[in-house]
Amino acid sequence: MRMFCYYYDEAKQGYFETSYWAMKEIEGTTEFLRRKSKLYKNNHGKTQMQIVVKGSHQGFRRYPMGTGNHSCLSRGDYESMSHQGNKEAIASLDKIKLNIGNDVVEVYVSDIELEKEVKCNNREYEIDIYIKIDRTEPEEYKNLWNGELWLEVFHTCKVDRKQAEDFAIERLPLFETKIPDTYTFYENITLEGYKKRKKQIIEKYKQFGVNGIFFSFNKKFFSVKWRLSENGNYTAHIGDRNFTIIKSKYDDGYGIMYGEKKPLWEYNGKRFNSIEDAEKNAEYVAFLLYNNEKM
Repeated sequence: MRMFCYYYDEAKQGYFETSYWAMKEIEGTTEFLRRKSKLYKNNHGKTQMQIVVKGSHQGFRRYPMGTGNHSCLSRGDYESMSHQGNKEAIASLDKIKLNIGNDVVEVYVSDIELEKEVKCNNREYEIDIYIKIDRTEPEEYKNLWNGELWLEVFHTCKVDRKQAEDFAIERLPLFETKIPDTYTFYENITLEGYKKRKKQIIEKYKQFGVNGIFFSFNKKFFSVKWRLSENGNYTAHIGDRNFTIIKSKYDDGYGIMYGEKKPLWEYNGKRFNSIEDAEKNAEYVAFLLYNNEKM
């Protein structure tokens, strides 16, 4: 649930920012109805929004509403005020201190984007915060994360295993932080109260950093070289196992063979529709096996 979005003014031929509170002030007027029919996520007019003025979760949400898969694009339909406020607070920082277990990584932000959509392992996701990294301390993390970081803010809806694995398979660095109980917002807060509370939360993040967990394995874990064999299959030695990519005899799919097991034709509910799909998934399977995790 967003508290700010844009409306398109046909007379002025342009997009203008508005807030939930500004819309509430003109509720019941012709201007409210005019703006309500032209609400968008940003000033590009790509994603249409709708305003909700009744119930426990009021604000702007995607239109039409999602299908209920909260791990993907419709998750924002159920966003709380605390989630939106903390998301904006973190996104306002020029330097973000990440507390990952016993490690502290300082991320200096080059660019930042809220609610960025990404196709990951052939699934569409909308991630709370996308960070383009200027530099990090220690400096090797920028290279380790390919100069970017995807950050999810957990309040009522956490990252599930499917999303975590999709990002790991694509080798996209995914970090999740849980909102502390002392960082919450009142749901029916005023605009001035919202701004004041967000300022307090920003200072907390500056002082104490952002605590969380990191999901994706890094690109230095394996150095994988796939080779084309004489019989037309791709092979690689990953970790402590040999992997082979085979073509299905019955359709356009691909399978992964390792050890004495039968070919693996899909993982995480997705079939391997290309050699690249199979290779990425094989590398992630090798990672799981290396760490003795269940398949």
